[in-house]
Amino acid sequence: MSNFQDLGSFVSDLRLAMRQLRRSPGFTIVSTATLALGIGAVAAIFSVIDPILFKPLPYPHSSRILMIWNNSEGHRSQISFGTYFEISRRNHSFES
Repeated sequence: MSNFQDLGSFVSDLRLAMRQLRRSPGFTIVSTATLALGIGAVAAIFSVIDPILFKPLPYPHSSRILMIWNNSEGHRSQISFGTYFEISRRNHSFES
């Protein structure tokens, strides 16, 4: 029985909200435009971030790709070609 009362209360609240929105069209336009811009911005940002953060890289076995850094005084930097060549010559764990 309480579900029907909740539904009746919801419908009553919805009618009240519609009357209030009809009474102040300026507020209705501004709030609708704000919601539309917000939803559009979230959709645009998600469409840019989704392939970067959530989709795997378009390479076979992309979870096995590594990046080697040089760590000097707490700062990361890219390694030189000589260092890369020496690591690849000595290391037999990596495929390529």
